[in-house]
Amino acid sequence: MNKTFNLFLISVLIILLTIIVATFWDYLHLGNNTTPLALSVTIAFGISIAGLILGIPEIRKNKTAKSVVGIVGHILVVLFFLGIVGYSMAL
Repeated sequence: MNKTFNLFLISVLIILLTIIVATFWDYLHLGNNTTPLALSVTIAFGISIAGLILGIPEIRKNKTAKSVVGIVGHILVVLFFLGIVGYSMAL
């Protein structure tokens, strides 16, 4: 499999696990400190940036479907992160 696609799957998995943990945060009595949630989304953002950097040369070499899905997915994750940051700054 392609590096870009693998990194995309990892970042999506991190975001999904973060959403699941955030959903049950109060039920698990983890307190008011939500810094670990922000840290995990920031890690997924960093992985997406790395995926974009690795994906551009990869897509120039061979344009497979997984490379294209990886690049588009990383762009969507970066836009998702920027949207979350913009929304939280507007509050």
